[in-house]
Amino acid sequence: MKVDFPRWEEGDPIGWIVHVEWYFRFYRTVDATRVEIAAIHLKGDAIHWFNWYKYTHGSLSWYRFKEGLLNRFGSTDFDNIDGQLAKIR
Repeated sequence: MKVDFPRWEEGDPIGWIVHVEWYFRFYRTVDATRVEIAAIHLKGDAIHWFNWYKYTHGSLSWYRFKEGLLNRFGSTDFDNIDGQLAKIR
């Protein structure tokens, strides 16, 4: 069975992150490659943001990538990433 990588849709990234994490669990993707795999699938403003964020922050963990993505594209009323993601799981 082949599972396609979730497509980035403009708007709130929380749902996209949840689907990406399901994808990573399905394929047992190691943490070290998650950011690079996700970045390949970013489009538009998101890929421009990623290029800037990686340049200014250097090597990114999956957690730091999610944090940056939510800070830039998510709603402004979230307390922490895992708390917000847990609400919709």
